[in-house]
Amino acid sequence: LSNFEIDILRPMCVAAADALKLKYSYDAAHGRACRRIADHVRACTFAIHEGAVPGPDKANYIVRLLLRRAAMEGYLLGQKTPFLHTL
Repeated sequence: LSNFEIDILRPMCVAAADALKLKYSYDAAHGRACRRIADHVRACTFAIHEGAVPGPDKANYIVRLLLRRAAMEGYLLGQKTPFLHTL
């Protein structure tokens, strides 16, 4: 059992898959990408809540990097339009 299968994180993984028009399954080929997107969005949510915003300096660059990586995962799965805001 993975941390992503608990009742708090699984809905985020399912929402990421839904935004990409995929069906979430832990063992599916795109399952890892959906989990990575959910984790990056979750990390950004907490960082922004603590006052970090996407920017050029070190602490804020991490938020920007996580957002870019999550968007790239979606792009590699065929999502060409913005989708992270729906999560």
